Parts: sequence; C-alpha cells; structure tokens
Amino acid sequence: MTRAELENAIRGLVQPRLNIVTIWAYQTTATGASVARPDTPHALLNLISDVAEGMPDGLGDAVLSDGEYLERLTEDRYARCSVKVFGSGAWDKLQDLRLYLQTATSRGLADTAGIGIAGIGDVTDLTALDGAGWEQVCTLDLVVHRREQLEVDEGYMETVTIALTHKQGSATIATDTITSEV
Repeated sequence: MTRAELENAIRGLVQPRLNIVTIWAYQTTATGASVARPDTPHALLNLISDVAEGMPDGLGDAVLSDGEYLERLTEDRYARCSVKVFGSGAWDKLQDLRLYLQTATSRGLADTAGIGIAGIGDVTDLTALDGAGWEQVCTLDLVVHRREQLEVDEGYMETVTIALTHKQGSATIATDTITSEV
C-alpha cells in the first residue's frame, strides 16, 4: 500500500463521519501550492508515523516453474494519524468519531479499505488564542494496521566456492578451496 493509498483509506474512514472539510497536513494543490486553510470548522489529518512491528516474516520459498526461488515476506505495519478539528464543536465531533470508530460498521469499512483499526486515543483539547481570539482545537490519534507483502526473486546459487588460506605470521602455510553444489 502506497502512502497515497494509506491516506485515502484513512480519509475515507474519518471524513464522512466528521462531515466537514478535511485536508492533510502539507497538502498541496495540483500546481504544487499549499492548500489554503479552510474556514472553520475543518479537520486536519497528519500521518505522524508509519512503523514496522519487528522484522518481516518469511512465508517460505516457493519453487517457480523455471527452477528459481521466490522469497515471500510479510510485514505488519502501524501508522499513527493525528486527527485535529478546528472550530466550534471540535470536541463533540471528535468524541462522536471516537465512538464511531469502535463500531462494527467502521471496522468493516476499514477492512474493505485494506486497513484495521489498531488503536484510538482520547480526545485532547488544545484550544488556544489565535489572532482574533480563542479558537477551539481538539485532537485524537488513530492507529491503523496493515499487512504489507513483498515477493522477491533472489535467484538460485548452484555452486558455492570458498577460497581458504592458512597463514602463520606472514608466511602462507597452505591454500585450498571448498566447492559445494547447493
């Protein structure tokens, strides 16, 4: 899943429930200009991290028809997305989203999009002064899970040869090679 596909999956899960203008942090227009700040209320999504859980698991080698080996790896990844809502009613919108994300409906939609809901944070009030007065701002973190798979044809080694040199000090005592059919 590419970053764009991940962002689309998260937005598709969050935006319909919030039912307000929703943009990504650092989002740009088709011409590359920054997206202007929308009127309030609006939501800002920010993909904070995307990390693997441990090392990829190998699913074993499969012999292909031409005798080459295909390595299959599976990796569990967790992405943390901050959902910030600006404007009047921000707290209520995020509390509603938080409850909605715990329903079977939202989990089914997430599954259809290729992600799973792994964690939902608490709503935090970040209300602050802006240039015109107080602006209500609230946030919650959403953690989604997905499974990435990679198939790589690593080729096949038919013969391995290792050169051996035994030295004592600077003098070469013996040399040999070991050849093995794999």
